[in-house]
Amino acid sequence: MLIRIYLFQINEEYLFKRKKITLIFIAEKSKLKYKEKSNNRSFAIQYDPLSVWTTNKNKEISLQYPSIKKNNTTTKPTFLQKMSEQIIESKGAAEVKEKTVEVNEKIVEINEKIVEVKEKTTEVKEETVEIKEETAETKEEKYDFSEIEKSEWEINCEHLDIKVQELEDFVDVSDEYSSEKLLNIFDKLDLKKEDFDIWAGYGDSGTVFYGKDDARSKLSSVVSYAESNTSASKSAKHRLRVVTKLLVTDEKQEIYHPTQILLLLAAHGNVCNVQKEVAINSAFSLMTDSMHELVEKHGIEVALYRVLRDYRYLLVEHLYKTFNATNNIHSIVMVSNSLCKKIGIYEQVDPNQGEWDLPNDWRNTAEKKYFGEFYTVSNVVKYVNTVIKEKKLPYQQVITKFEQFIESKVKSDLNIDIKDYTYSFLHSAIDTVTGDFKPKYLCWFLSHFNVLKKYTGESVLAQRLSFQEFAFFVTTLLFGESKNIVFYPFFDLVLDGYGLC
Repeated sequence: MLIRIYLFQINEEYLFKRKKITLIFIAEKSKLKYKEKSNNRSFAIQYDPLSVWTTNKNKEISLQYPSIKKNNTTTKPTFLQKMSEQIIESKGAAEVKEKTVEVNEKIVEINEKIVEVKEKTTEVKEETVEIKEETAETKEEKYDFSEIEKSEWEINCEHLDIKVQELEDFVDVSDEYSSEKLLNIFDKLDLKKEDFDIWAGYGDSGTVFYGKDDARSKLSSVVSYAESNTSASKSAKHRLRVVTKLLVTDEKQEIYHPTQILLLLAAHGNVCNVQKEVAINSAFSLMTDSMHELVEKHGIEVALYRVLRDYRYLLVEHLYKTFNATNNIHSIVMVSNSLCKKIGIYEQVDPNQGEWDLPNDWRNTAEKKYFGEFYTVSNVVKYVNTVIKEKKLPYQQVITKFEQFIESKVKSDLNIDIKDYTYSFLHSAIDTVTGDFKPKYLCWFLSHFNVLKKYTGESVLAQRLSFQEFAFFVTTLLFGESKNIVFYPFFDLVLDGYGLC
């Protein structure tokens, strides 16, 4: 069927007739790209009942559905609308069915692949388990650590008599670093109320300090005690000078901030001399706690003996709590001094020590409770693991020492690859979850420092008794009287000014 399209220059009106189709477009002759076929400006096209030719934005003639504008609403003619909807629905339904079939087929394929993957995963897991079991069996056959893992240990009392080398022994502190300089450092501090408020008063009431002048006066009391008081311990002056040197040489305060260190000292300025000693030791410990310098220069054993000695001091306070006595420093010193030679700590100078509310039989039970409940193998191992975690004993130095001991253990066996054995040993020794050294392996490590030894069944008290008897016998034989002696491994002796090695 042929129709004619007449082009007129009219605006905003569309006309559609069912029987004889005449289309009037909004268009201008000058804007249409076509060639005139005759003088009446018309041309013939093939008619499609569902579509007609019109123009697009590019001024080209294109084919699309006709539309009618009625009441300002543009819609498709009813019969065309229905026909198009039916065609779309029929086509859409067919397409949906085809796609549904395709999807179902793909789902079946995917399920089959999932089953295959699961089967392969199961096979891989079974193979992995087999490999692990074979590897474990191979390692067990290759390296046997059962001797260590099944071993039992006990405290070796030899280490209690090893002289502990202090950090201050290696730090030169002449009069150039007199602790009087702490007052100059204090004067330069810009102290605020908050700095004083954290120091609660005695009995947790009020505050220790009433201002900067009051704090300075109390700090001066501690300094005077350390520098000039004849009743002060030998270490007090030296340790406070070490603190002074560390603060003076750290002018930019990149490592230490002097505020709380100096207030710690000052907080003990208005109390007894024993408390002043406690303050000096606390400040010193805070500033030398990691001991990296000590370890690097003098080996990890020096640091190990020191942390264990400090631990033994701490355990005296735990022991004291079991007596339910008055919480009094002079009473604690009494217990500490009564045990000092037996547990390997220094005697503290305190003319005011006394038995405040201590039970009558405390002397008879103190040593037994100390070694039976506090300084035990399990507690020592836990504490050493803790100080390694806190980096008081450098981790890498501990590993290096482990490697040295392991190498010494197997170097005579030419059939063992030392590197491979060391790796396997450390892999077995370290808990991969916590990072701690497993107790049995750490016991083996500590045995090389005479801290622990293989279990013999002999109580610590019996060891100490036999050792004290031996010490009394040696000193009496050499000098005709008992001397204060310190035993080193292999019985190297250091006797108050005498060096007998």
